[in-house]
Amino acid sequence: LMIVLFNVFDLFGRMSSGFVMTHALQSKKSRNIDHNNSDSDDNDRQAQDQQQSSSLQVISKKITFLSIIRIIFLPAFLLCKTDNPSHSDELFYNESQSSSGSDTYTISLMILFAFSNGLVSTLSFIHAATLIPTSNS
Repeated sequence: LMIVLFNVFDLFGRMSSGFVMTHALQSKKSRNIDHNNSDSDDNDRQAQDQQQSSSLQVISKKITFLSIIRIIFLPAFLLCKTDNPSHSDELFYNESQSSSGSDTYTISLMILFAFSNGLVSTLSFIHAATLIPTSNS
């Protein structure tokens, strides 16, 4: 069950990263079109290049932040229950249910981890392709 959940929500994260980048690119294009309508100088090209490099830096910082924040999953997975209910250090063990306890916390954590895995990894790959300069030939 956990493998299927991980793969399904990883796929959802990968698909949603396409929507995130498409939205970011469309909003950037609309800002550039508005900027092009107001100015038509040679300096306009330099301003667009500066704006594009600054927006790429912002996206890089956001992806880096998302990657680093995923470290929270390490201690969160350690708080999951074990098969032995005699451990008193388990935070989310529910004795009122069956002898195996409640898996809601573990499954929810796995869903969040899988979704963020698909989202962050695909955003990183998409963004890396935008960092390669285009040839002028």
